[in-house]
Amino acid sequence: MAKKKNKEEKNQIQNQENNIDEIVDDIYEDETEAPSLIQKPVYQHSSRLLYVVLVLVVGFLAGVLGELTINNYLYHQGYDFTRWWEPAAVNEEGQQVIVFKKEEVANNSADQVKTLIDNASQAVVGIYLKRGGAQLVDVLYQPKDKIGNALVLTTDGWLVSTLTSLPKESGKELVVITADLKVYPIEKIVNDGTSGVVFLKIYADNLKVVKFAENSRLYSGLPVVALAESLASESVQSQVTAIEKVRYRHILGFADYFQSSEKYETFYTLKDKLPKDFVGGPVVDMEGGIIGLYAAEHDLPTIIPASHFANVFNNLLRSQEIERPYFGVNYVDLAIVVGLPEQISEKLTQGALVFGDREHNVIAVEARSPAAKAGIKLGDIILQVNNEPVDARHSLTELLQQYQVGDVVKLVVQNQGVVREVEVGLVSAPTP
Repeated sequence: MAKKKNKEEKNQIQNQENNIDEIVDDIYEDETEAPSLIQKPVYQHSSRLLYVVLVLVVGFLAGVLGELTINNYLYHQGYDFTRWWEPAAVNEEGQQVIVFKKEEVANNSADQVKTLIDNASQAVVGIYLKRGGAQLVDVLYQPKDKIGNALVLTTDGWLVSTLTSLPKESGKELVVITADLKVYPIEKIVNDGTSGVVFLKIYADNLKVVKFAENSRLYSGLPVVALAESLASESVQSQVTAIEKVRYRHILGFADYFQSSEKYETFYTLKDKLPKDFVGGPVVDMEGGIIGLYAAEHDLPTIIPASHFANVFNNLLRSQEIERPYFGVNYVDLAIVVGLPEQISEKLTQGALVFGDREHNVIAVEARSPAAKAGIKLGDIILQVNNEPVDARHSLTELLQQYQVGDVVKLVVQNQGVVREVEVGLVSAPTP
């Protein structure tokens, strides 16, 4: 009887506890009863609260990291994006949130490109075949008369273009049409076979000029804008693209590996091929600096670097003719070739290997040249020019052609592991 009584008491207590739990649950679920008096235990929300805190912390850190990363990257691009990121008003939780303003980004970028084009386009002119005749229709210039573009170098009318912008037939009369639609006859043409450009002279005043970019800041992927003169509703055509390679050499066969110390053989290339109407026109970076001229050599989107013709132009202004320094070697660029035997390359991956080939009529060292007089010979590897390395970024030609006739340069040369210094006096290039 006692056991039965105890069992009934336990069942009664259990039923009371269950009834209490049901009452408590009903109170929690019915928020209209007493929301200000009864709250659920905090421990039931601890995991959710921790989750919310973690989300906020991670979100904040991600925003800060994103701001630092993007600002740092775009800073090196040369853009001004300081207004892309702004702190918003403090929210209801007292937090300061970083907001990315997409509309302002798009407007700033578009405005920057438009300003760049407006400024640089004033220095772009078109080269046209001269028109003439008795009828009015014979003297009006049309877009089909254009044969190329040119860049204004001086306010008084010195221009530069590519040789590919000029007609192959001689005897054609040419004129230049400037951004303000004035027509000028071309008074003088000076070819520079070393760089592949041509300098033109017109008699004009107060032409717009632009600055040159710093070559050391160029890299693959750099955004650029190509410009071309136009007689259409817009005074200039433009196309936004990017640099693909900062040093390109067109190689189809064995003979193409040989380079001359007197001719530039490397170009920049673009990621996009442009219409022929852009040939001879300038390509500028996003700060408006001239990178070079669009040449489309070998039917590729190539650019003749501004450094290939900027230095010699100063000589042209002084003497009214081009005078290039002469060294007199042919060489193989070790930064380009692959698979050259180690006994020839001496395990070097940069430098200019003085070399020749009878089958292709390539002479390593030209007789009576400054190189020959200084003792440069077949198999020498030229490592430096006045302490500047001959490497993947600067070829021997590019380093030598930055000097003037009469300059003496010091070369570091290696042959069979023996390194020596050689001084060479540069002279004027012989007449072909």
